Amino acid sequence: MNRKEKPFLNLLGSEGKPGIFAGKAEIYVEGSPAYALNLLTCGGIKVRDVGIDGDKMRLSITEAELPLAEKILGENDRTYRVVKAGGIRRRFPEFLKRYALIAGILISCAFTCVYGTLVAEVEIRGNALVSEEVIAAAVSEYVETPSLFAYPDLESIEKAVLRCDGVAYAKVTREGKRIIVEVVEELPETEVTDTQSPVPLLARESGVITRIVTLRGSAVVECGDSVKAGDVMIAPYVSAGENEPVPVRAMGIVEAKVTRSEQIEYADEEAFTERAAADIEARKEEFCASLAEYEIFVGSSFNVKKLDKSITVSIYYEVITRIS
Repeated sequence: MNRKEKPFLNLLGSEGKPGIFAGKAEIYVEGSPAYALNLLTCGGIKVRDVGIDGDKMRLSITEAELPLAEKILGENDRTYRVVKAGGIRRRFPEFLKRYALIAGILISCAFTCVYGTLVAEVEIRGNALVSEEVIAAAVSEYVETPSLFAYPDLESIEKAVLRCDGVAYAKVTREGKRIIVEVVEELPETEVTDTQSPVPLLARESGVITRIVTLRGSAVVECGDSVKAGDVMIAPYVSAGENEPVPVRAMGIVEAKVTRSEQIEYADEEAFTERAAADIEARKEEFCASLAEYEIFVGSSFNVKKLDKSITVSIYYEVITRIS
């Protein structure tokens, strides 16, 4: 005896065969309600909830039977309209569209969250003396780029950067996918000048004073005075009324006319002719270069004295320069 195989449970239904989840459809049909009812019932459609108003009829059928009903009415030139149709069969595509949109939004949110964990670059600001490679090496102990699901310890990074030589302050922040490291470097060591010990201002060159500006201390020379190298020009004290002088480190600007003369001797006139012009210019440049702060070259002159075959050239230089 052969067992009949049980058919699969029809959930949504098919044409003319309603399923357990089939929805309900309502139709308005115009013209001869009896004729329309006969068409539908003869076509195997179970009509429910019939309501007649003159030549108009309202009826209900299952959603699964709706396509067959529309076919029958259309082939018989009946005027109708579907005013309501529900159920899973009709709503399932809408369900898919709606939840596909929701799924897309959820995926987008998930991608945004994952993207927010990405660290793609490290930006270092404020360094001029400290090498960027040194700071980057300190940062790389705690974060590598690019890296997903990265939640670096910013405080630990700051401490690592502060351990770098030459860094006085560090601040580490995160902006999106960037780690920003801001540093303040230590001030370079500078020579400290003692401005309190009583030290006089001495002349660096011998000459005649042309200008003197006293910034601290008391001037002991004035314009027109001649000084020799090493002479005191500004004394290391200032007067304070009837009180004792106050010791200070003398400071000021002193300019003077500095002169120098020298002689060049040549064995004969031929040597003088070949070398004198170049020698005089070279000695002038050497003289100017020997001054601490050369400013104004006043001029030079020379005399030529011939003795037998030898020739002696006497050169005289004069400049205005700073001797303080």
